[in-house]
Amino acid sequence: MPKSILLKKKDESVVETEAPKQETSNEEVEKVETKQEEVKEEPKEELKEGSKPKDEELETYSKGVQSRIAKLTRKMREAERREKAALDYAKAVEGKRKSLDSKFGQMNKDYVSQFEKRVKDGMEMAQGELSRAIESGDATAQVNAQKRIAALSIDEARLNVMKEQKPVESKPTS
Repeated sequence: MPKSILLKKKDESVVETEAPKQETSNEEVEKVETKQEEVKEEPKEELKEGSKPKDEELETYSKGVQSRIAKLTRKMREAERREKAALDYAKAVEGKRKSLDSKFGQMNKDYVSQFEKRVKDGMEMAQGELSRAIESGDATAQVNAQKRIAALSIDEARLNVMKEQKPVESKPTS
């Protein structure tokens, strides 16, 4: 039987060559076959082992990218939530401000009208007291009526200032 010798090339293919004829035992043939199997299996394992680190590396990189995307998505959602909350808060504050402005405006109108009524009524009473004090010739009553008229005159001046400020204040808020 001819003896075959295995040669290994760079592309790891197996080439058989013939050697001079010699008798070989079954054990030698089995050794050659096992060596041939080992040679064939080693490159496959190397390829698998070489691809495993690449696969693991790609998988690790992919996980890193996914985590970065998840973080950015979370940050974006959080920013959107904060923006919505800020807008809701601003709308609520603006609504509250408008309602307080309208209440204040109404109360201010009521206050001004009541203050005006009080000043007019007080002025009429003080002028009546002054005329009665003059008719009766009571100097003390005249002095008291004059003091009251002076105080009401000051209140009337404040009232006029409030009336002038009211239109000015309502222009910016409208």
